[in-house]
Amino acid sequence: MKSVRLGLILAGLVFSASAFLEARDIIREEKEIPALLGITQVRLNGHIDAAELIITVGDHEAIMKGSFRYDADRGQVEVQYSQDGEFLDLDLFQESAQWRYRLDSKDTRLELSLSSRYSWGIELTAGATECRFDLTGLPLERLSLDFTAVDGQIRFTGTNPRLLKDFQIDVSAGELKMIGLGYANFSHLVIDCGAGDLDVDFSGLADGRHRARIDIGAGEIRIDTPEDYPVRIHADDGWLNSIEVGKRHLLKVDDDTYESGNFEGKGRGLIIDLDIGIGEAVLSREVVIEKEGPARTTSFDRPEFLTLLPPMPILPPQPPLPAALPPLLIENVGNGDILPLPPVPPLPDSPPLPGIIVPGWEDDYGSAE
Repeated sequence: MKSVRLGLILAGLVFSASAFLEARDIIREEKEIPALLGITQVRLNGHIDAAELIITVGDHEAIMKGSFRYDADRGQVEVQYSQDGEFLDLDLFQESAQWRYRLDSKDTRLELSLSSRYSWGIELTAGATECRFDLTGLPLERLSLDFTAVDGQIRFTGTNPRLLKDFQIDVSAGELKMIGLGYANFSHLVIDCGAGDLDVDFSGLADGRHRARIDIGAGEIRIDTPEDYPVRIHADDGWLNSIEVGKRHLLKVDDDTYESGNFEGKGRGLIIDLDIGIGEAVLSREVVIEKEGPARTTSFDRPEFLTLLPPMPILPPQPPLPAALPPLLIENVGNGDILPLPPVPPLPDSPPLPGIIVPGWEDDYGSAE
């Protein structure tokens, strides 16, 4: 009887939980920030919980168009803005103390379309995020992204008409593909990853000097640079990490520094400072191990350290040893007979060493013998 009651109670709990899930209030909204007189630049500040976040660019008069879907119990998505001369301060946020540290993003989906008719500065902080950003054609002057956990892609396929003076991507954990970063037209890029798997593609680099600093605590990074673009790479190859270089030739000019043959101290070029705690970096070029002397290159599939060892010399063949050594013989001088050597007699036992007596020991410790 007790088991029947327990089964009914459990069935009731399951039914209640299912009813609760079905009864959740899923909100769907369409929001638009209209064109405002005198606005030329937009400063977007975003702080959202775990979400699926999609950002694209459109040639429309509205400053921003948004399509939102979220669970009201997990926090409402708010959009606020204010005008300051030619600047528009646009705030996008989702606050919910109850769900602040949740890791699933299936109930929140935010789609933003940003107008290419304005200059943009974007600062975005997000929890566990599935992101797809295509920022092609957006006039960007500042881009700062901070993800607690991320799985997604950031893409540029056309040149940014503005100089991106401040470009930062911070990933606590996750996987992120960054495609066409050269098209972002940045002067200085910082990528900081606690633990994760990163793909960084610098295709689209224009004339000028560009610098990128990439720090990874633990993980793997694959870096692709344009084949004809001057590049210098500083990479600390330590005991807990490995650096592999493949595809195009680089000169090893120092212990941890590689350069393409067309890199010069001034003029156009990309400088990458790479620091990995525990993990692996794969650079999509070939490397010349020594700058002076005959060139030796590694392939993409063979790590550099394998070519640093000189080839082992080939030893000439040695005669085989006899199966058994013959006994030692001596010739008898008298009649020419060959006799074996007599056994060597053992040495007599050596007499014991006399005792050593130090004066004064007898008084304190007795006889020294």
